[in-house]
Amino acid sequence: MVVVALLSDAAGGSAEGIGSAAETAQVIYQMLRDRGVTPALIYDAEGFGDIAGGARRGATYLDNLSLQLTFDMQRLVGWPGATIFLYGLGIHGGQPSDFAGDAQGVSSIAAPPKWTLVERGSSRISSEIDSRF
Repeated sequence: MVVVALLSDAAGGSAEGIGSAAETAQVIYQMLRDRGVTPALIYDAEGFGDIAGGARRGATYLDNLSLQLTFDMQRLVGWPGATIFLYGLGIHGGQPSDFAGDAQGVSSIAAPPKWTLVERGSSRISSEIDSRF
């Protein structure tokens, strides 16, 4: 619901209930940012149909949901200059190549369905550490 609300709000959606959900999501987002957690939610989707040619006829839908979290460790625990970043990816849906019969792939987001931690990192930028190296 939050994904739909955020996308609808960005597109100027005005369906009943969507506005209040988008407003609630914005309040939660700002509350998290004020406390040192910056979330990002990104949804990519594709529909694919093979109506002629290829290996077989059919259609499928596939999507990816990315969740990124940045933690400002100074706000959270008082550690100046430290940041922690996490990036998770949820892959879902069909495989368009099953219909196309291609060797290279027809979609840049197609992959086996799973949730994975794509990236994690941390940084600490302060004159104290920089002066040691």
